[in-house]
Amino acid sequence: MINLFIESVLRGATTLVFPPNCMNCGLPGVDICTECKKVLTPKPRFLLGEDFPLVSSLFYGDATGKLMLLAKENGYVAAQKFFATALAISINHFNLNYPISIVPIPSQRKSIRRRGFDSMKEIARFILQDPNLKSKIEIVNLLELTRQVADQSSLSERERYQNLDKAFRVKSGIKSKVIIVIDDVVTTGSTLREAVRALKERNLTVLGAATACATQRRLAIG
Repeated sequence: MINLFIESVLRGATTLVFPPNCMNCGLPGVDICTECKKVLTPKPRFLLGEDFPLVSSLFYGDATGKLMLLAKENGYVAAQKFFATALAISINHFNLNYPISIVPIPSQRKSIRRRGFDSMKEIARFILQDPNLKSKIEIVNLLELTRQVADQSSLSERERYQNLDKAFRVKSGIKSKVIIVIDDVVTTGSTLREAVRALKERNLTVLGAATACATQRRLAIG
């Protein structure tokens, strides 16, 4: 845990020592340049096709995919903050007027060991800094994996369902307020559906789910 904290501090310090370049096109001087902002400005919307409300703010394409690698694989703080902002905008789209527990999708231990950090926990930490949310939400790591699951990227929708079937459970001894589940990107929705199933199985109240990005396939549904 201490090593993860030190690595997080060092990653943040790097952006102070070296002048930033645009994370998408490389233009020096800014994290995201004016031109790239045109395709990287979060625009929240409710998506159809689920039994629960689902909000996403960005299209997952070449630009957001590049930033996702920086956030998840390289631990680049500016990229993590970018997705935290997009997620905060998605969460705010629910028009919250009472306290909410934000529950991140858990990362696999092997991924955390390989990267040296938990990307969703890092992103969730930055969500708490959003001035419109910090008094309304708490981050609660309610979910845990029951087993190892395969990488989802090359799987069909049916294979994703089978891969994640009963893969999550709620940690014992944890109570929660009304819940919004969060994840970085939604493709078929199988991960979010499994998370919602596990939470509702324990009679917890799930208001909905929020993601930073949605794929073109997912956006086409609604």
